Amino acid sequence: MHELALIQSVVESVVNVAVANQAKSVVSVTLRIGVMRDFVDALAEQYFGYCAAGTIAKGAKLVILKACVSVQCTECSHLREATRAEVMESGEFLCLNCGSRELQLISGDEFMIESVGVLG
Repeated sequence: MHELALIQSVVESVVNVAVANQAKSVVSVTLRIGVMRDFVDALAEQYFGYCAAGTIAKGAKLVILKACVSVQCTECSHLREATRAEVMESGEFLCLNCGSRELQLISGDEFMIESVGVLG
């Protein structure tokens, strides 16, 4: 249930920035969340409406974009997409280019506010 704390923080940040920029209302919030995050979108959507109530973000649409997993070999710099299962079960996770086991996670674990739509 960490979704509630994260969404509370998102709403607070969005409202603070919108107010500081003299917006009259927030109409949308887009989040980019990596698939490596244990994050339940349906809970986030429900909590967003609850947390936004009584603020200038009331009624705003929450959009959640999923960021795929990308890994890069530290030996040959080969970059590729991977599945969450491949990364989690990394015992046999190898670079497809050179066979190295030295892979660095480039994306897939992020949680960020990508954009905010406002009026006024």
